[in-house]
Amino acid sequence: MDVYATEQEQVEALKKWWRENAMALIVGAVIGLGGLFGWQYWQSHIDERGEAASIQYESLLITAQSGQHDEALAKGNALISDFADTPYAVLSRLLLAKVYVEKGDLAAAKQQLQVALVEADSEETRYIARIRLGRVQLGLGEHGAVESLLQEVQEGAFVASYAELRGDLKVATGDVEGARAAYNQALQAGSASAALIQLKLDDLGPSSEESLR
Repeated sequence: MDVYATEQEQVEALKKWWRENAMALIVGAVIGLGGLFGWQYWQSHIDERGEAASIQYESLLITAQSGQHDEALAKGNALISDFADTPYAVLSRLLLAKVYVEKGDLAAAKQQLQVALVEADSEETRYIARIRLGRVQLGLGEHGAVESLLQEVQEGAFVASYAELRGDLKVATGDVEGARAAYNQALQAGSASAALIQLKLDDLGPSSEESLR
């Protein structure tokens, strides 16, 4: 389960981040300029870019949700090009990856998620990119890549999601008992997808211990 249930919640979280961190960005930009004029200019510049990127991202979100895939891709690539220095560029890559998945182009989705994972500036965003990348790689049959991806993580608060992905990988590679252990770990960690994980467990059939009873 993603940190944010919907892309709209990601927008709201990013706006909150922008409000909390804009001052630090402004200070860094002003160091080389000095003076009241430089301060006022950069404060206005940062605010305007953040607002412009937010407006374009929300337009992109509406377009993507309406199923206009080609237009969404065009808007997303334009936003990434014009606002590469804002967090909205990474969010756009996450959304473009989703559009590519809906179009059936998993290779293009993987490329967007790989860049998003590198450029993400928060652990929550890296988590979203990593989980989605793992699922796309699983869909491509790149089992070794998924294994490597999972070895890199510090699970922390996201242990349930990583355990579920690990379980899916074990299923794909034929390791039924490994999948069972991973799914049980996800359930014990309080996964929000508990009902779905239980279905996955049921599909595995009885454990070796249960079969001996």
